This record gives sequence, C-alpha cells and structure tokens, in this order.
Amino acid sequence: MPGRPAPPAVLLSAAEALAAIRCDLRMYGPQLDLFGALAGALCGLAARPASRAGVPGLELAPGPGGARGRFLPWNVAARWLGLTLARRRPGPEALARLCALVFDQRAEALPAAPGEAARIRLETGMEGFACTRCGRCCRDLDYHRECSAQDVALWRARGREDILAWVGQEQGPDGPVYRIWMRPGTPLYAESCPFLRRVPGDTAFVCTIHDVKPAICRSYPGLRKHALLTGCKGFPRP
Repeated sequence: MPGRPAPPAVLLSAAEALAAIRCDLRMYGPQLDLFGALAGALCGLAARPASRAGVPGLELAPGPGGARGRFLPWNVAARWLGLTLARRRPGPEALARLCALVFDQRAEALPAAPGEAARIRLETGMEGFACTRCGRCCRDLDYHRECSAQDVALWRARGREDILAWVGQEQGPDGPVYRIWMRPGTPLYAESCPFLRRVPGDTAFVCTIHDVKPAICRSYPGLRKHALLTGCKGFPRP
C-alpha cells in the first residue's frame, strides 16, 4: 500500500532561512507573541506584549547579568531581533527550530552532503490550497519592488515590450533595480496590475501574461502563514 505523499516543503540554505525570518519579522506588523518567544530563544529574555501611548510593542524583563528591562515599539523590536539573529548566526539545528517557530510549520536540518552546506527543510503548509482567482494579490498587495533581473531578462528575450513598458528602473548600489507596475513614462505605480482581467460574466480574474509573469507572482503565497496574513482566500474557511 503506497504511503502518504510528503507534505510540500522548500529547501533553504542557512542564508536563505535567515533572510526569510528577518523578512517575516518586519512584513506583517506587530507579531508580539512571536517577538516575545524569539526574545527568549535568542537572548534568554522574558518579554510580554505591551503598549505605550497607543504603540504596541514588547516589555522586556531585566535580563541576566543586570541587563535593564525596557519597552521596545514593535518595529524596533522587529529590527532588534533581526539584527540579533544575523549577528549570532545559529547553527542548522537551532535555525530549524527558529524556522518552525516563526513560520508555524515543521522544519528540520538536513545532513550536509560532502562538500555542501547543511540545508533546512521547511514544510510550507500549502496542502489543500487552491487559488480562487479572486485577484486580491494582484490588486492589493505591495509587490512593486519584487521585480528581478531574471524577470526583465526573460521579457527582453521574449520581445515583450508590452510588459517592459510598465517596468521602471533605478540604479542601485549593486546594479539596476526594477519596479513593477509603473505607468509608462511616469514615476507613478499603476493602481492595479495592468495585465489582470476580469473573466466576462464572472467574479474571477485571469492573468493575461501567465506564462511569463514575474517570479513573485508565480511563487505567491508560498507559505500558509503568508497566505493567511495577507488575506489570501485559497484555503477553506471553517
């Protein structure tokens, strides 16, 4: 009798896992219970959700060695935790535990093959996901800074001047930086993806550049947590 298929998962290098955690900390706003758990896991500090002048944040208890307790607004707490994580660079096993905590999914450190670095296997929780074609991710989410050089290279190779017309370009410290979707000839973002169309007589939407759409669009939502926290309707509701 065949076994059950393995849950969908992604394999991350240590650098990718660290980057994913740091991105998560600043992406969704105040995840105060998570921030408190990370303060304990990374620094051995007790912390509880609190608010000062209407600003949510963490109240840190005095730490070992006489470290003083203090209040951190949530955005400061997110930055502090991200910097602490980058500075400490936990090993594979500890990093897997942190991934499981942050993404609320099973994670494990895989044994490193000879000559290779260890990787983290993170389950995505995407079982049961089905796109409803509601178009919300195309219309409402902030993905404009996520256009990659590989996306642009593909469109150039395919001669897709219609797509490139909506791509802005800036010079970054390491080379060109691309922005989508920008109104042609202006520095303004379009109100919605210009390649999204409503299906006639239906509430569903369709992508008219599906075969060459940006990588950020192809990968969304990627993780169950990301889907739920960005309002995706692809999971059954109770």
